[in-house]
Amino acid sequence: MGVTCREEFQYQNLCFHETKPYKFTRSQWRISQETYILWRLFWALWHFAWLAFSIQLNTIEERYSGEQIKWLIYLSNWSYAILTAQSCLHTGIICYIYVVKKEDMVEENIQWYLKVLWLLTTFGFDSAILVTALYWTLVFDGAIKTFLTVATHAINSVYVLMDIFLIAAPVRLLHIVYPIMYGLAYTLFTFMYHIYGGTNKKSEPFIYKPLDWSKLHSALTVSLGSVFVGVPAVHLLQFGLYALRLHILETSKCCNRCANIDRETGKCVGGKSDPKQTKMAENDTNECAQTLVDIEYRNKISVTSQYVDMFDNTTATSC
Repeated sequence: MGVTCREEFQYQNLCFHETKPYKFTRSQWRISQETYILWRLFWALWHFAWLAFSIQLNTIEERYSGEQIKWLIYLSNWSYAILTAQSCLHTGIICYIYVVKKEDMVEENIQWYLKVLWLLTTFGFDSAILVTALYWTLVFDGAIKTFLTVATHAINSVYVLMDIFLIAAPVRLLHIVYPIMYGLAYTLFTFMYHIYGGTNKKSEPFIYKPLDWSKLHSALTVSLGSVFVGVPAVHLLQFGLYALRLHILETSKCCNRCANIDRETGKCVGGKSDPKQTKMAENDTNECAQTLVDIEYRNKISVTSQYVDMFDNTTATSC
């Protein structure tokens, strides 16, 4: 595997700039940009609709019960709000670039809004899977009252797992520090909420029963275990799926148009190539370049501006 610990555990990978901007606007695979935009638009609307419904339902319930609005005290709502923000921002960026500007992203440096998207993706994807695991193992009481529970505690993770394989954005091992900080922030919030006498929607003196800080040992075990065991496990899962995605990209015949690519020239130098895929290369050189960039990154070979010039002049016999 080309993704190695030596490559990942470098200081620059703690930040959000060591990648190509187009990886956040295109799929890893050979699907049309129109199809990819529809995929992103569907999920942005899906998440936004369920988030709005969750807030509205909670507001109505607490209005009749006379309780203060407590929607924001729950980790599942924090995480689903972040996932919705990530999905909507991702869709907005892609629609702006390909629908409004009607051009591909050719910048070399990653822009600030893509860094925000990358951070939200790290938060949203890790927390979605963790929330799903914690809810169904520690919180679920055996009764599903509405489909909202399924949408925000199950389908959220289904979306994440599918999207990890579809997007072209990288996953960095060192980015694990950000979900851990997020988990510690929520743990501190639940503790302070308990200290100041906060209650849940049922007027119980805790947000979640496993996080009842009146039982300090139990609450510490659950919270710190979730942060320092659960979060790393989930992030390693996400990184493993990312590594598998790159492995499939490099080795699968359906993803590489040429059976043998010369890394010096970028041209086919042997092996069988599909004529239909070769014809596609003539009309989609940017996507062909994406495949090479991913492969070269994994083999620690830098991609220079010569590659860009080369692909601008690619013919049907290239890639």
